[in-house]
Amino acid sequence: MRLLLIALGREKEIHDEIPRLASHPRRKGRLATALRYYTQGQWLLITRHQSDRNSLATEIAARCGLRAQGLITLMPPGMRQKSTKRVWRTDRFAGMHDIELWTIQEKNGLVREIAMPDDLSIRLMARAYPRPLKITDRGTNFETLFDVGGGRSWSDSFTQASKRALGWSAGGHGLRHSYADARVELLQSLDYSLDDSLKITSQELGHFRARVINAYLR
Repeated sequence: MRLLLIALGREKEIHDEIPRLASHPRRKGRLATALRYYTQGQWLLITRHQSDRNSLATEIAARCGLRAQGLITLMPPGMRQKSTKRVWRTDRFAGMHDIELWTIQEKNGLVREIAMPDDLSIRLMARAYPRPLKITDRGTNFETLFDVGGGRSWSDSFTQASKRALGWSAGGHGLRHSYADARVELLQSLDYSLDDSLKITSQELGHFRARVINAYLR
């Protein structure tokens, strides 16, 4: 099935070779590589098997490269500053358009900026709670601002929906592999070297080691 992939502000045609595979997600070779990430067509199909709040969370995770916890800690521009103990590249999010810089907080306490597409920002703000909601996820207490999936409940929802939609699951983390692949390819198309493309993408995903992104791309 030929799909049109709209990824991070650019379009390209792809062949979706594995729309449904019921088993053997760890099989060696090309299939194993493919099953570590999702195409846009695949994760959009997954969202049809989720509730509204989890469906929106899946789209945010895919388009912003978030972990499950990051979805809980989303804050809009101006509410929180990124961590100052890190040296941030000024060319993060190069080539991306119509975005706002939101923040999330990682497990290690790092506060980092993410590129939130304007259309997702509008949808998120429409789901803002009147006041912060206190929740507990994996034994940690949080205050969340939006009625959107996150944490373990979203992870479980995504895995179940992926199995219903596709017959297999790479877990929500597979969406970060998709983000990394798309960003490195886009940055290289903008004449960034592979090394710089990996370094930029690593910061966008909350890492500061390019070799981590190499692992995402294998």
